[in-house]
Order: sequence, then structure tokens, then C-alpha cells
Amino acid sequence: MNLKYNGKIAEYTASDRPGKIKVLYMDTDLKYLESGKLLLEQSGEFEVTVCGNAADATELILRKSFDAIISDFQMPGCDCLRMFREFREKGNITPFIIFTGKGREQVVIEALNSGADFYLQKEGDKKSEFSRLSAHIKSVISKRRNDSLVKSFFYSHSDMMFVKDEKLRYIITNEAIQNFFGLKREELFYKTDFELMDSYAAGKCFESDIKAIETGKKVISEETVGERIFETIKFPMEISDNKTGVGGVIRDITEQVRAGESLRKIEDLNQHIIDAIPDILIRCSGDGTLIDIRTPDESILIAPISESLGRLVSDVIPGGLGLFLMEKIRSALDMKEMEIVEYSLPLPGGLAYYEARIMPYLEDEIIALIRDITDRREAEEELKMKNEKLKAAEEELRQQLDENVLVQKTLSRNDAFIRSVLENIPVGIAVNSVILGVNFEYFNQNFLKYYRISAEELKNPDSFWDVVYKDPVFREKIKKRVLKDSESEDPKLMHWENIPLTREGEETTYINARNIPLPEKGLVISIVWDVTDQKKAEDEIRREKELFHRTFESLQDAAFVIDAESEYIGAVNGAALSIFGYSRDEIIGQKSDILHVDKDSLERFRSHILPYLKINKSVPRFEFKMKRKDGTIFPTEHSINPLFDSSGNFAGRVSILRDISESKEAEKREKAALVQIEDNLEQLATLNDQIRNPLAVITGIVDLKCPDSSVPIIEQVKRIDNIISMLDAGWVRSEKVWEFLKTNYGIGADERENKLEEVK
Repeated sequence: MNLKYNGKIAEYTASDRPGKIKVLYMDTDLKYLESGKLLLEQSGEFEVTVCGNAADATELILRKSFDAIISDFQMPGCDCLRMFREFREKGNITPFIIFTGKGREQVVIEALNSGADFYLQKEGDKKSEFSRLSAHIKSVISKRRNDSLVKSFFYSHSDMMFVKDEKLRYIITNEAIQNFFGLKREELFYKTDFELMDSYAAGKCFESDIKAIETGKKVISEETVGERIFETIKFPMEISDNKTGVGGVIRDITEQVRAGESLRKIEDLNQHIIDAIPDILIRCSGDGTLIDIRTPDESILIAPISESLGRLVSDVIPGGLGLFLMEKIRSALDMKEMEIVEYSLPLPGGLAYYEARIMPYLEDEIIALIRDITDRREAEEELKMKNEKLKAAEEELRQQLDENVLVQKTLSRNDAFIRSVLENIPVGIAVNSVILGVNFEYFNQNFLKYYRISAEELKNPDSFWDVVYKDPVFREKIKKRVLKDSESEDPKLMHWENIPLTREGEETTYINARNIPLPEKGLVISIVWDVTDQKKAEDEIRREKELFHRTFESLQDAAFVIDAESEYIGAVNGAALSIFGYSRDEIIGQKSDILHVDKDSLERFRSHILPYLKINKSVPRFEFKMKRKDGTIFPTEHSINPLFDSSGNFAGRVSILRDISESKEAEKREKAALVQIEDNLEQLATLNDQIRNPLAVITGIVDLKCPDSSVPIIEQVKRIDNIISMLDAGWVRSEKVWEFLKTNYGIGADERENKLEEVK
């Protein structure tokens, strides 16, 4: 990069590079602009435009979009605070970060209060400064985007969403609920349900609102307004300090409820049809175990139903007939075709004849319709005697007719049942080709819903890829992967997770998909289901874990996570390793006693903290001596909080430990200095007395021995005495010093009192 100075710092803009975070950096310091651009762009995440004055910056912002703006506080001709306010007044909401030198705290506070996003101070180490600046830029942009996504989700969601205050008045509503009431947002503001709907419906809403607030939990209910049925989810929300309101999501489930009622009516009709069949209906598994028996008259059975269910057909029907029927059951399943069997049984009233129609039902189950054909067989015998040929033709025709009618009824019933299930199953299902183009033979409504497409869009051959995946790059990537996995015909490979579906102006959703191959038909069964909520929850958990890890590692004090039962060390931060001298491998999984001086010290530590932790209380800060890896014993200050598992049981503790060795040493040095001050003051007082005594002797000798020269000598003696008096006065004036020593350190209290008395 080459920046030239021609009366102002010139603008330098790199060519636009998609996927980069676009940043405008303004500063009067040319060196900061040069090094800042290099340091920010070296990671490959940023595209930095630099500028050295407010006028050029304003012009840049008008003609180009930026993800973030960084500015020194003072710019030529304009301060950043005024420029920032002008941006916001014009509706510019680009994240704004102040990056300036020391001594501007008051102005920075004013800017932050006005809506600036962050403030960072220049401290000299440019590499460290711009590393922190890079992190703050990404954090501010991410937060702004997340806030925008949350608002977009709320206001654009097709379900009705709202927030009520503590008086249950609407304070936030989305477009769906405004359309429901036929009112604008400002017309709904501060209105209650009793002002918007009839008293009965409003009362039901009021009951669920109060229940959510009183229980502090989510409340799910169905509420009827007019002819529509709504599923309402309400939950308590803290809307301000000590004020709890209600948030809600309302979905119209009228059609869903009515569909359920229709399905129940169909099931009830099917049951009545089954009950009306005059034949015996038996359902059994592939191994011949009887699962269900339906009959209009239980007396016609070989054994009671209660004694037959759960037993093999060959056990209920003894002899060769039971084994023969078992073979036919297996044959119907293997051949996937209906087996028709006629057999006779000796009964008290004579020989009875039956016809069994054994039809494959599920993968390993059959349904058999057993009809008493004794009368028919007798009639047949009679007719045979009259006209053998006519009987044979008639019997063949009868059997064909019966078979056709039964098959048609069965197929019709099965087809209706299968379609009903497929249309109501909570996943998307389709039958289609893949390898030679995606063409559909069937799909249910959930298939269209989860792929966010219409039936009309799938009419054109192989249109699936274009209508589902709008991004051409991602479309080619996912298409290549799906075709490759499908060609393998390996069910394990034909399972795709967390596939994003993007639509312009809409929220991105995520789906899982699976294909089940039908090789004999060259088709697959395509299954799809929505996992958007699951992915959001997983992403949120990852973000929370990352936030905890970064916070944990950023602590300057040692931090430990210790198990309650075994007291093993489960986690430590970098500060803990530095303070105690262990590596992470040396300390993780070890008992916490390696941090203590000895066993007695460990027991005193436990007896101090456990009473607090077991009643879910934080342990008040306290001091305690600990031991480093090299055996050094040093003083520490502890802050300990309990950890509980999801069941509320005490599971361990988080210990934050601060090394206070330096503060303790400083305290010792301070006390030693104060003791030295005390000694000096005492010596000063003693010295004053020792000087006065010789002066008195000198005065006496001069009067006796040198009366003629006494005047100048005595004057000098008085001058010395005045100096000593001034020292005594200074001693008295040190009263506040002594009072401070006495009050805060308890040093020299008795000596000071004695000295004051002597001076007086």
C-alpha cells in the first residue's frame, strides 16, 4: 500500500472482494492508517478503506456501504462525535467504533450514551491494539446482525406474535396480529384483550396470561375466537426492572383440528365396516402367531378368542390342517399374493366347510377372511348331482366374482388408508426418480412445505434443483453430492443433514433428507423433515459454550472447576497453570489436594467452604495459603460458587483464586516503614531534650566565667533554643500523623500520648 500526503491524507480503497468485512478507518495519524490497514487485512477477513478527514469520509459513506466505521476522536474540521450524530440523524445505523488516545473519557462516554457501539483506547502496541480492534469489530457486527435477524423474525413471522406489559396491554405486535385485529400497530398499543374482542374470548386469554405470570412457565392452550381455533403459547417476560409481562405466539390450527376430526370419522367408519363383515377376520404374524380375531359369533370358533391370541395357528388348529395353513401364510408373504384355501372341520353338528382368503398386509403380517361355505358346498353337491358341468362353470364364475369384489374392496381400502396416512404424517414424503432427472410420481403437502415450493413448480421435468436451491454455487454442490450418494444405492450414504434453504428476504430454514431406494422400479422414496429449531438450539448451545470458554480463559485469576464427589479437577484456565506451575496434562483429572500445603490445611479448607456450598450459597471471599508445583507456599484470596446438575443436586464448584503474594509483601514493607517513622519521631523528641541540657550548662558557665563576653554567647544559645522550640512545635503538629498511625496501624499510640504530655 502506498499513501501520499498532498495537504490531506489520501483515500486508498482496495478492490471490492466478496465475503470480506468492509471497514472505513479514519485517523489523522498516517502511520496508524498504514499499519492499521496492514494488520487488519493480514487475517484475510477484512477489506479496509482508510481516510484522513471528515469531508472525504462523509462522501465515502454516501456512495459506498460499510460493515463498520472506525474513527479517531478529533478529525480535521470536525470531531467524530458531531459526525457520528449526523450519520445517525440521516438514518445510518452502521456500527461506529471510537479508536483514540488517552484523556478523552468524558467525550467517549457522551458518544457511547448517544449510541456509538464501542470505544477502544490507543496504548502503543499496534499489533495488540489492532488484534483487539479486530475482535471488537466482528463482535459489534455480529451483535448488530443478530439483533436485526431477531427483529426480522418477529415482525415477518406468519404466526401472530406479541408482548404485553405487566397490565396485560399490548406493547409489541407483529404484522400477523395486526391483520387479525384489523388495526395498525399504534392502534393496538396499550390496548387489552377486553378492548379488542368479546368478553368470553378475552376472558380465556386473560386466564392463560395470568397463569403464565403466576407459574413462571410456558402455558399452551387452545382458544376459540369466532369460528376459528387457535393454539396459543404464552410465557412470562421481564420487560423492565421488577415488571413481568407476557410474550405470546398464536397459530391458527382450525384446519388441523378439522382434519383430525375427519380422520377420526373415517377411522370410526372403517371400524363399523369391519364389525359388519359376516366373515371371521384374523390377523397374524409371519410365524403364524395370532394377533387379532374378529367374528360376529364367537361360538363358531374352534377355541375362545382369549385362549387363541398369542398362540400359533398350528397350536389352535391341531393336526395337519394347522401346519397346512401355516405354510399358506408363509407362501402369501413370500409371493406377496393372496392365497385361497378351502378346508373342512368335523364339528358336533357334522362336517363344516370353510374358505380362507390369506392376504399379505404388512411386511410380516397377513389378514385372513374365513367364510363358512358349508351351505354353499352342500348346494354345490346337490347341483353337481343334477348338472356337473353347469356346477363347475358356476363355481368358477362365483369364485372369480368373489375374488374380484374382495380384491377391489381391499385395494380401495388400502389405497385410501395409505393416502390418509401419507397426507397426515409429520414428515415430507415423495416417490420420484433421481439419477436420470428428478421426476415425481407422488408427494404430500409436507414435502412441499418443508422444501418451501409449490406443486406447480415441480411440474416441469427435473425442475426440483432450480426451485429448491436458489444459490447456483450451492445448488451444484448439493446436486453433485446427492447424485453421487444415490448412485451408490447405500442407504447409509443417502442421508443428508442440516441442508440450508435460502429465499431472498426470508429466513433461512434447515432440513434433513433421506432417500430409500426402490431398485426394481428405478425410483426412491424421498423423506424430508424440518430441523430449523433444532439447529438454532444447537447453534445457541455452541455460542454459549464458546462464550463460557473465552470468559473462563480471559480471567487473570486462576480458575478451577472441581467435581463434588471425587474432588477431581475437571477444568482450569491459563492463569491457573501459570500461577501453580503445572501443565494442563499434569493437573486435569488430579485431585484438588495437590494445590494444598498438607492434609490438615486441606481439611480446614473443606470445613470452611462446604457449609456454604451445600445450601447453594457462594462462599464469602477469604484468604488461604496454597502450594505451587515447586513446593512454594503462597497466600491467596478465594471466591467460590457451587455448581448443580439438571436435577438440582450439588455437583461441584467453581473456584476463582487470586495470588496476593505481592500485596502481602507490600503490606509488610508499609508497616516496617511506619515503624521506622515512629522511631525517627521518638529520636527527634529525645534529641531536643539532650540539646537543651548542654545549653543550660553553657549559659551558667558563661555567667560565671565570662561575664564580659556573655551577651553574644547567650544570644546564640537563645537562637539554638528557638530552633529546638520550633522542632517541638513540629512534634505537636504531627498529632494528625500519630492519630493516623494509631487508628489504622496501632503503632506508637502510647508513646505519642506520653510525648504530647511532655511538650505541654
